[in-house]
Amino acid sequence: MICDSSAFAQEKPYNFLIKDALVFDGESSKFREQDIAIAGDRIVQVGQVPAEDAEEIIEGEGLVAAPGFIDIHTHSDFNPFVYPNLGNKILQGVTTEVVGNCGMSAAPDKDRHRDEIGKVWTREGVQIPSPIPWESFGEYANEAEVQGLETNLAGLVGHGNLRSAVMGMEPRKASPEEI
Repeated sequence: MICDSSAFAQEKPYNFLIKDALVFDGESSKFREQDIAIAGDRIVQVGQVPAEDAEEIIEGEGLVAAPGFIDIHTHSDFNPFVYPNLGNKILQGVTTEVVGNCGMSAAPDKDRHRDEIGKVWTREGVQIPSPIPWESFGEYANEAEVQGLETNLAGLVGHGNLRSAVMGMEPRKASPEEI
């Protein structure tokens, strides 16, 4: 009888091990040389990890590992539809984006002001889906997710959207009832 040794191979607890990276964890103001163990899509251990516990070793000596960055002021509301997966952001280390800055947001986009908001975005050079398939911010976030969004999305509701939803795009002061 021939024995197949692969049948007895023990599964390793980590898929990847980044060895000896300079880790900046945000808790200290100094980098520390540490290992980072990854199982599936999660970091499961940071510290000194035996190399034999991982399926694949990535040499991190001289490289820096840091938490994901938050891009707090973007105008990237429509980026998920222009650049699916937002690889351009991930490759820069951005894991969270705040959209809806400066009074204009992709949502809400309702009723009579819908076409006007679309015209403003188009005038600004943004390629938007037509017709826009959402009205609420929740619907917008779902559509962004469908595009393969790989960053976290935090949204501000633009005061321009709120104003136009109540009184259209008329260049006048809001009445007390509209406010």
